[in-house]
Amino acid sequence: MALPSTPVFSTGTEYRVRLGDSFLNPDEGSFHSLRYDFKPKSVDVSRAGTLQVDRENQVSVHLPKEQSDETTMFQGPQKACTKECVLVFNPARNEFVLERLTSAVHLKRVRNRDPAAKQKLPPGMLPTKQQRRKEQKAEAAAAAAAAAAP
Repeated sequence: MALPSTPVFSTGTEYRVRLGDSFLNPDEGSFHSLRYDFKPKSVDVSRAGTLQVDRENQVSVHLPKEQSDETTMFQGPQKACTKECVLVFNPARNEFVLERLTSAVHLKRVRNRDPAAKQKLPPGMLPTKQQRRKEQKAEAAAAAAAAAAP
């Protein structure tokens, strides 16, 4: 995720920080961090990828490539966190929430995969060319209607 072009919070401003549900009700939810060693420019950030965890806590992430139905694959072990937290800004309440991390995953790009084993996104997650054209036409029509509106 790219950093916003303008800061979310202001220098010199005091913000409320509260403990989140991961501290108050640990069984209610969980937070996980994913860290990539490298993310190629060919990854299409506008489309969803997939995440899988196997029985040995090995995490596989498949991110779609631009203008392709192939994915870039990342793998790494999921490790439990005992002392790590994340500070999440809630702009609606103008406050920070401190949440405890459940696990951390350091993902590394998998290179030189067997071409026969290349992962493709499931059909429902990958728009077809026809669907993309329809979406582009609908967006253009909406933009034209918005421009023509008084």
